[in-house]
Amino acid sequence: MSAIRVGVTGNTGAGKTTAAAILGEWGAAVVEADAIGHELLAPGGTLFDRIVEEYGREILSPDGNIDRGVLGGKVLAGPQERERYNRLIHPALLTELLRRVEELGRRHEVVVVDAALLFEWGLFGAMDVIVVVAAPEGLRRERIGARDGPRGQSFALREAAQWPEEKKRAAADFVVENTGDISELRTSLEQIWRNIRGTGTHRERV
Repeated sequence: MSAIRVGVTGNTGAGKTTAAAILGEWGAAVVEADAIGHELLAPGGTLFDRIVEEYGREILSPDGNIDRGVLGGKVLAGPQERERYNRLIHPALLTELLRRVEELGRRHEVVVVDAALLFEWGLFGAMDVIVVVAAPEGLRRERIGARDGPRGQSFALREAAQWPEEKKRAAADFVVENTGDISELRTSLEQIWRNIRGTGTHRERV
């Protein structure tokens, strides 16, 4: 039997990566889209030379790595810049992501894909179950500020690159309201985990 593919997503600051990590603790294999992007953009990675050629050596930090803050500022500057970046990185990123999902699916019952842009990249079609982690904008802003500090990329720029939360909610199989602490998040995810492993899927807010 093939693995159940679970896409976990949510707008910036909602807590999707924390949710994916919890599912990983319970036995799911987790594929992180952001981690794959880091690998592809690292020196020697598939896309390193191409991105440096495209954006110039000004995006490099003193240690020779791509400064993701500098690159992100360029990419998030507007829709045209995002499209330019997407054309460069997404084919390789999506190919590698789906390769890992396929490989892990041979050895695990559940494979979780942690991807902020699951819908925007069209990945939802490759998933069996979609979980959207949601939280009010004010709370999400606070979380991003606490995590990234004043030097972090603008919350507004991140939001502009993503589908509105309501659109994601409407397309989800499960919506997790992540407004409390991590124990509450675990409780909500337990219901989803039991459903995925047992009785199948249905649209639900937990």
